[in-house]
Amino acid sequence: MRVSDEPRIDMLRKKAAVLESENERMSRRLVELQRENLRLKGMDEEAIEQNLPDLLAQVTGRPTPREGEPSSVTRPGSEGRRRDGNKRGGKKPRKGHGPTAQPKLPVVDETLDVDEPDRVCTSCGGRLSEWKGAEDDVEQIDVVERQWVIKKTKLKKYRCTCGGCVVTADAPPKLIKGGRYSADVAIAAAVGKHIDHLPLARQARMAKRQGALITRQALWDQLWALSELIAPLCERIRRHIILDQPVIGADLTGFKLIEKGGSTKHQVWQLSCPEAIYFEVLPSKEAVIGRPLFCVTDNNGDIVDHFKGTAVMDGAPELYAIARDLGFTQAG
Repeated sequence: MRVSDEPRIDMLRKKAAVLESENERMSRRLVELQRENLRLKGMDEEAIEQNLPDLLAQVTGRPTPREGEPSSVTRPGSEGRRRDGNKRGGKKPRKGHGPTAQPKLPVVDETLDVDEPDRVCTSCGGRLSEWKGAEDDVEQIDVVERQWVIKKTKLKKYRCTCGGCVVTADAPPKLIKGGRYSADVAIAAAVGKHIDHLPLARQARMAKRQGALITRQALWDQLWALSELIAPLCERIRRHIILDQPVIGADLTGFKLIEKGGSTKHQVWQLSCPEAIYFEVLPSKEAVIGRPLFCVTDNNGDIVDHFKGTAVMDGAPELYAIARDLGFTQAG
């Protein structure tokens, strides 16, 4: 029997209660699955909680909750607190967020002892003895400041009694021959500049506060040496995009190159796929300039392979000209 055909009000209420309970169960399950999906994509807990309401609104077709309105998305364990709050005079649940899980942080154990003057009984004045196994456990998130050090390494030598052979242990690897800085310094500078957007001058000031006297020119030299080392990786990324991917993204963006005496306008050519992205700054957006990005050439400059899939791009005529020339499909 359809619900609309049920004449008994009490039966309708029971059916409605069953449907409501099932909807709540399915909603909770949907939240769990969406949250797990975002975790598998590498999103942290704070970002998950911010994006989850919008994603659920798209899936269910419901409008996204406005700021200040209650959301149907609840964290695990919050339902019980909400019901308890309603029982206590209908008070609204406390606002705010719970602790964020930290599964990747190492755990450092420490023990704090009671001060010597406090080991006296406040009731009888007797001496307090340690109560083993009754310790309280507290937890806090701390930060350990990065430390600059000078590593003095002794390179052992081995010799033969004949006097004709001496072998010395290999020195630690350096990006610049004869330089003073380890590869970790270059990596830290690269991450700071290109991921955390910290200019080299600011990084030099931060190092000075920590006792290291390093110039921004020295940091730049380390970055340049690192870029020379990983340059072949950039070409491998480009080839992976144009040779291994059926669908890629292609785009052009203006780029002002500031030089002494003025500036010139260049173009940033972009190739991308779901797991990689490649940028190259070229002097022009002409098709003849950007065409080699979609090709693989031999030592003589002859094309041996090129992109043959579908490129998603905007209406830039230069990109369409390259697509017609090489014969790949354009979409956009």
